Amino acid sequence: TAGRALETAARMSPNASARVDRLLSAAGAYHVAGDAASALRLLNEAQAETADPLVQADVQLLRARVKTMRGAAADTRAMLVDEADRVEPLDGARAATLLLEAAAVSFMLGEPPEALRLAERAFPMAQPAGAPLTLIAALILGSARILCGDAATGEPLVTQARPLRESGQPSVLGQVAVQLSVAQLWLGHYEQARPAHEDLIRRIRAEGALTALPVALGALAFLHFHGGDLRLAHAAATEASEVAETLELRSLDALNRTALGFAAGSLGNLVEARSHLDCALALAHEFGIGSAVTMAGWARGQVERHGPGVGRRPR
Repeated sequence: TAGRALETAARMSPNASARVDRLLSAAGAYHVAGDAASALRLLNEAQAETADPLVQADVQLLRARVKTMRGAAADTRAMLVDEADRVEPLDGARAATLLLEAAAVSFMLGEPPEALRLAERAFPMAQPAGAPLTLIAALILGSARILCGDAATGEPLVTQARPLRESGQPSVLGQVAVQLSVAQLWLGHYEQARPAHEDLIRRIRAEGALTALPVALGALAFLHFHGGDLRLAHAAATEASEVAETLELRSLDALNRTALGFAAGSLGNLVEARSHLDCALALAHEFGIGSAVTMAGWARGQVERHGPGVGRRPR
């Protein structure tokens, strides 16, 4: 694997700085491939081998990405903000990257106002760095404004970020590019978003970016659902849940189970729907995923209120 090859290269590096850089690259490759244990092991090694505060910030950023997907969202957000405060006088671009990551974690936690506060702080700091950071800043700020009810100024920022879809960087191809589709979902642009999102999933599969798949497939399930393709929604949500379970990304499975439960209820399978939604709520409460608590709770109520065919819309 790429992670193993990069780790071997790091072990063979006589220069300490190069060795740390390669350890970071190897940890990133392991993370993208879904091997959290190896990623965290190498991050611990890299952190122990450097006193450079900027490299330490890079270590903590990747550590946060690994741990957020495994249920430590609130703790990692605090770590990201602390790290941003520490490096801001040294490197504004790194501080902006950390703050934007913290804002994205706030989406997961179901706290749009905090996401907006962090994104507003990061946006001007990102501008001198140019693309892709300025595009990521536009995407996160635009998404936060949409969630806070300001689609008028949020949507143009999301539109500005569209070139991110074409990025070949694993960190952008995965969670960042998926957020473009999620923002379109929030805006109600279901049919427009689906073709581009399906292409994105094909690229994620081709690149082996496994950790991005649960969120990407979950977003596709909601796009299918709102487009009225209930069986496709059920299939996408099923795969999303299976991949999350295989990679031990249990915290990510809360939203996938929500999509799966709503799709099952819409197809008339109420026992299955209740089972998935109860699981979604349990996971959401266990990991503090506020967005999933809200969505799964609402979906559970809709299933009980409307029974078979809940959410069904004519084609």
